[in-house]
Amino acid sequence: MNREFPLYSFRDKKFGFLSPFIDVSDELACRQFVHLILSSKDEESSVVQSMAGIPLADLELHRVGSINVETGVISALPVPQLIVSADSVGVLFNENGDFLGDISDIAPDIVEI
Repeated sequence: MNREFPLYSFRDKKFGFLSPFIDVSDELACRQFVHLILSSKDEESSVVQSMAGIPLADLELHRVGSINVETGVISALPVPQLIVSADSVGVLFNENGDFLGDISDIAPDIVEI
């Protein structure tokens, strides 16, 4: 059984890469990213403008490597792979903050599992 999982990181374009995290696949990491953005919606304006104070235009999700959970060995990608940017997620919302699309609309390379 393969005990290796992808390793992801949010990238703030003005700061750099944030703490990495493990997820099962690009699609699930992207769904988590979208969920975090949705949960950051401003209740007064119903608009998502930032996540944890980081403007959406500055936030991206990258796959940065993998981790073997049995050995603890982390393998980095030579170059982090952009999965999705937060500002592209914003185009999938109407003026009420309702989600209008699906993951493939903003990250077409992600394969459904």
